[in-house]
Amino acid sequence: MNWHGGVQTTDSGFITVPLPPSTNARLGVSRGGFKYTTPKCKKWMSETERGLIEAFGNLAPISEYIYLDIWMVLPRSNADCSNYLKVPLDSMQNAGLVTDDKYIVPRIQGVGHDAKNPSIVMRFVR
Repeated sequence: MNWHGGVQTTDSGFITVPLPPSTNARLGVSRGGFKYTTPKCKKWMSETERGLIEAFGNLAPISEYIYLDIWMVLPRSNADCSNYLKVPLDSMQNAGLVTDDKYIVPRIQGVGHDAKNPSIVMRFVR
């Protein structure tokens, strides 16, 4: 296992990141009604993107459809796993892993629960 900031990678292609803010916690609304990315989300994205660039910055970006197998470790049994996908996919695009996150086809392979160590484990599959 290799650590790149908050991103863990393995020689077999697995990527593990801490659980991101949910889609519901990604955006805030100002008093004027404008939407903005929350500080918690910005911090998660910045740290994760830095780790992804360190781990994969030397690879050409993916520019064709590719599966992303995902195993979710959620903090609660009633958490909705689909609410945690948008932020990591955006971070993969921002870090240059893919030219557009539309090319990532997520496939949830399993869901577990751990209140102390929530995370997402992912692996690209052609």
